[in-house]
Amino acid sequence: MMTVQALESDANALGEYPPMPGLTLRVGITGHRPKPERLPPQSISFVTNRLKEVFDAVDRALSDLIEKYQDYYEGVPKVRLVSGLAEGADQLAVAAMPAAWALDAILPLPRDHYVKDFETPLLGDGDSAVKTFTNLVDRAETVLELPTESVGVRGGGDEAAEPLGLAREAAYVRLGGFLLRQIDILVAVWDDKADEGRGGTGDVVRAAVAAGIPTVWINPLHGSPARIIEGFDERGKTIAPDADCTKGSLSEAIDVLIGIAEAKSDSDEKLEAEPVAQRLKDYAQETWPSPSRWIAYDAFRRVVEGKPIRSAIASDRAEHRLRWDPPPSQIPAVGPLRASLEEMLLPRFAWAEALASAHSHRYRSAYIVCYTLASCAVAVALMGVFAHDWFRENHDQLLLAKAILVLIELLLIGFVVWIVTQGRRERWKEKWMEYRCLAELLLNARFLAFVGEHGRAHRFGAASTANGWVLWYLRATIREIGLPSASLDGTYQRSLLGALDRLVVTTQRNWHQGNAAALRRMDQWLHRFADGCFLLTAVVLGAFLLGCACQEALQLWGDHAAAEWLSGHLVASTNLLTFFAALLPAFGAAAAGVRETGDFGKVAERSTKTVEALNEISGDIKKARSTLRLDETGDMLLTTAQILTEDLAAWQSVYGHKRLELP
Repeated sequence: MMTVQALESDANALGEYPPMPGLTLRVGITGHRPKPERLPPQSISFVTNRLKEVFDAVDRALSDLIEKYQDYYEGVPKVRLVSGLAEGADQLAVAAMPAAWALDAILPLPRDHYVKDFETPLLGDGDSAVKTFTNLVDRAETVLELPTESVGVRGGGDEAAEPLGLAREAAYVRLGGFLLRQIDILVAVWDDKADEGRGGTGDVVRAAVAAGIPTVWINPLHGSPARIIEGFDERGKTIAPDADCTKGSLSEAIDVLIGIAEAKSDSDEKLEAEPVAQRLKDYAQETWPSPSRWIAYDAFRRVVEGKPIRSAIASDRAEHRLRWDPPPSQIPAVGPLRASLEEMLLPRFAWAEALASAHSHRYRSAYIVCYTLASCAVAVALMGVFAHDWFRENHDQLLLAKAILVLIELLLIGFVVWIVTQGRRERWKEKWMEYRCLAELLLNARFLAFVGEHGRAHRFGAASTANGWVLWYLRATIREIGLPSASLDGTYQRSLLGALDRLVVTTQRNWHQGNAAALRRMDQWLHRFADGCFLLTAVVLGAFLLGCACQEALQLWGDHAAAEWLSGHLVASTNLLTFFAALLPAFGAAAAGVRETGDFGKVAERSTKTVEALNEISGDIKKARSTLRLDETGDMLLTTAQILTEDLAAWQSVYGHKRLELP
């Protein structure tokens, strides 16, 4: 874990402005092994040339599009080829890929088991096939080995465990699904025929099309150009226009993947958001928050919690990076992934976290200050009732006093109007919510990356209909991160699940417990204060009425001296009565307004529900640590991310329509 000193010395690595993603595209390959009826030897040269054409078209498209989107990406485009390295199409794709591309290998089994497939190759001799496979593994930037535990093994005694034949088929089925979760485009070398078993190329192609992944089709049995599959008809026949996709349609598909789409609303309400592209530009031009004097909300919370009030709130870079809390050293080495998380994901999280915190203090303090100042304006206006008594004999001084009170009231009202106008123009609330959404989604991607599930992190990003740019930024970042270079065996999974429970679930549960308690106290304090103001008003008014009744009773009883004395005091107190009878309800209404805008009770209730969900997932994680199955481990990570994102969505629903308004 990085120390505070290390973080402070590395603070410059965060840069002057929020980092923008690098343009990265992940291309997956699937296809037949070299069989006479599916990938005959005479078609290998043709397929290789088609693969080169497709890959060159990808490079050309990215070269053109980086100029179009240069304001939103940093650095030069990068392409990652994701391959299972199987004999046939997988290896042909590696041979055809440009030298600048990176290779990510996903092995369906641990390499010691998987290499046995190459000892009896369909082409050539076993020694050369094994050597080719070994060279490709060494060439890969990352090598992810799927474990045997999910497919079953056979073996006992001193014999090495060997996956069963059917288990091998299940391993390839799992490989296809895992591959599709890591890629943006699929290139399929497919003869358009039914598969001989589960998990074949046809199954992978159909799953990709169903998932909306652009799929480039190269038919090894026909001399047709590479085409993009649009779907399948009711008879299962492939629908693919007979047009060379390298001449245009592939570039269009890439443009849709990496381009800037406009935000759309799921409701009938029109979005108040600016275009997604402009929102991205605004975010890229943000600067690190300076120490904030917007401390009203923070001061209120700290008073309720019994903590000292801060005179300013600084966004310390080291402090924000510490929340990242990198996974402990017990997790096995994951190759370049750890550096990617530290160098790419962490700075982007730190920026989003710092900006979200700063805008949160501005927005929350703004509505507290506005309600308080509005009450103060009422107090100033009511001071005028005393001016007539103070300056009854001097009209000039009375007018001067009135003018001063009016000026003070105007200044207070003007300040309230300025705060509301400034907050709306600078979009304090919207930026707070968007930056918080981005920070939490990036934080979730941190641990999902360790089992390659971060590719589905954007599923949980639709917490806000106006967050199109947030999802774009998240997806672009995910493309860069890459895969862990590790064997996802039981030892790896056990360490990861332990870190998830300790560093994510427990930390979040403790935070939500404290947050719920603090918010309940704030809600109760405001509720009691508002009730107290109205109750005190009733007491003041009741006391005055009681005094009037007593004065009348004294008159009836003939005690005229006492009645006159009481009458004089009642008359003298009329100004105070007017003052407090109007001021106390104003402060009570202000407290009620702050309480309604902050909705502390509802947010506290949401945090309590999140604690309950995290307690439940903690128990599930402990069970998963005893079974250690990759699918179940992935489910634990995804469920944890979903719980945290559902809390974010509920939180946004509370504040989504609470604009900064005049009291």
